[in-house]
Amino acid sequence: MTDRYIRIHGDNIVECERTLHMIYDALGGTIRLAESPIFMPIYEIEVSGVCFRIELLSGHGRWGVNIGTHIMENGGILREGADSYISEVTGNEEKFILAIEYCSALPAGNNAWQRNGRALSSVLAGVPYLFMAELGGVELNGKREVIAARKPNPIVPFSYISTTKDYANLCIPIYRPHPSITDELHRSFNSVFGYTESLNVIRGLLLGEVIAESISVLANKSLKLVDILSAEKKSVTTLKGKAWTEYLESNNRANWILNNSKMVWNKKTSDKVNAPERMKELLKQSIALQLNTIGASDIPICLIPQGRIKELEILLRQTYPELDIFLPKDKPLAVIWITGYKPTGDDSRPDRGLCPLAKMILKDSARMISIVYGPAKKKTWELLGKGLDVLASNNGLWQSIYKICDGVLIDSVTKAEPEYIQIDQSPLEAQSELKVPYNSEYDVLHSEHDVDTAIHQVLTRSGLAECLCNPPGGDWSGINYYRGGEIYRWTSLPRVSEIGGKRPDHVFQQELKDGNLFISIESKGKGSDLEDEIGINLVAYLNDLFSLVPTSIKRVNTEWRLYNNRADLGDYQVISVGAFIFKNEDELKIQLERGSLDCILAFEFRKPSVLHVLSNDNGRIMEHFVKKASERISGFEVKIH
Repeated sequence: MTDRYIRIHGDNIVECERTLHMIYDALGGTIRLAESPIFMPIYEIEVSGVCFRIELLSGHGRWGVNIGTHIMENGGILREGADSYISEVTGNEEKFILAIEYCSALPAGNNAWQRNGRALSSVLAGVPYLFMAELGGVELNGKREVIAARKPNPIVPFSYISTTKDYANLCIPIYRPHPSITDELHRSFNSVFGYTESLNVIRGLLLGEVIAESISVLANKSLKLVDILSAEKKSVTTLKGKAWTEYLESNNRANWILNNSKMVWNKKTSDKVNAPERMKELLKQSIALQLNTIGASDIPICLIPQGRIKELEILLRQTYPELDIFLPKDKPLAVIWITGYKPTGDDSRPDRGLCPLAKMILKDSARMISIVYGPAKKKTWELLGKGLDVLASNNGLWQSIYKICDGVLIDSVTKAEPEYIQIDQSPLEAQSELKVPYNSEYDVLHSEHDVDTAIHQVLTRSGLAECLCNPPGGDWSGINYYRGGEIYRWTSLPRVSEIGGKRPDHVFQQELKDGNLFISIESKGKGSDLEDEIGINLVAYLNDLFSLVPTSIKRVNTEWRLYNNRADLGDYQVISVGAFIFKNEDELKIQLERGSLDCILAFEFRKPSVLHVLSNDNGRIMEHFVKKASERISGFEVKIH
């Protein structure tokens, strides 16, 4: 038996396990949980005389390697990691084989391009990239009634295919059906679903098999999706039909689209955006110039031929006479309009994908400038005062601007004066691979990540069904209710319910003869971080949610489909649990009472790890579940208080 040492670095345990299951689906064979800590599970997959020993490492930056830093040092543009990475350790080196991003958010609006920065950054650093997304998701109104299916702008899947072509490295979106998809939409998109081919890619990368054909199939599926999405649009707001293929194959996309498309850029303006009046007027006058698009007319990126750049430069100087604005004129110019910030001043994270989106489509065929006008907090401008490089080192949006754009115009209601900064750029070059020194000596600073991993490990092995697992950076896109072989699902979950309930971090279910038991869990690193009376709010959230119509249903031997009807859920009860890292015995009682909780799970991470349990009468059943799990997990003990 040949041994191979694989690591899965993930944002959290959910994304580690998703990647593990994809590896298993790709390789087949047998899988088992090896003896390992409950905060760092290790699995072994045996197939064709090879034993893949796979570590699941939840929480980036905690396991002897800082992936974001290595990505940047190897040519990337963002100091942030994808949801998960597959790497292999050989001797004193760790080679990164594949990055996988998981997205269950509705792929519309700016959510559609939120991950473009990570995709481009990964490819530039020499790491192939798969973006696992879903099609057929529906938007809900405040009453959780279905409004419409939401779909990505076709320019987004196109940007992934163009990046794969331009940099000769895998950068492909993989689409699967969303749980709320209708039969009609499933038929429409059936030809673009690509999970099977993605498994062929993973198998090929792990076993050294040729994957060119699988990449070609996936690229064609993405191009087919682009065609489907653009054909649905009644007005001419995107390229259509064979124009997409011609655009893709062009060696100079900026010139191609300027010469072959008559689409006019027409970004929608919003009065809700808190921006200076001069900036609002600039946007209106720019729209009035009837500028070109980069393939879609309603996204915040326009393209200007060389002969008209002076026209825009004059408009900018007239609007901001106090600034020395000189635009590059040796190529066509892409202008990227970035709000960047929510009304509260917090980052609008999806906007960091706009500059990478433009770069992934146009590559070096155009110069690029960005215009930022959102109401950032004053700390942002304080950092900018120390240098754009300083601000970029602290923020993903500004990293993407600093690494991609030739200049940036800034005007914000929170900034004392507008500013234009010129940036000297060199063409981005992709590396062939990413290898880093393997560090086997590291101390893990235990945190909420480990609590979440332990909860997931323990309770999934106790016979309970997992309805929700939402660790830091995790997926809160839905909660399941198992009933008589069917599964109901509520999607697009609110953070809080109308009656004040708090969305749990974990939900588990036990189907009983006379009803159902739900376990609603709030996890923290420290017990003192739990909110007062959190137990009441955890129970209220599920009661409120279950009173509403579920969005989706999975019937026996069928796939998920849109439901949106009343469901007979039968009788159920909810118990509340607080979970954190064990400090001392006294804290268990303090947090149980302060949080109005039914049970406390406090983890002591050592060898062997110990789970401390304190319950009231309602939560006493938790003792049965955790004891059952301890019989199935080695190196793990339970202490009942």
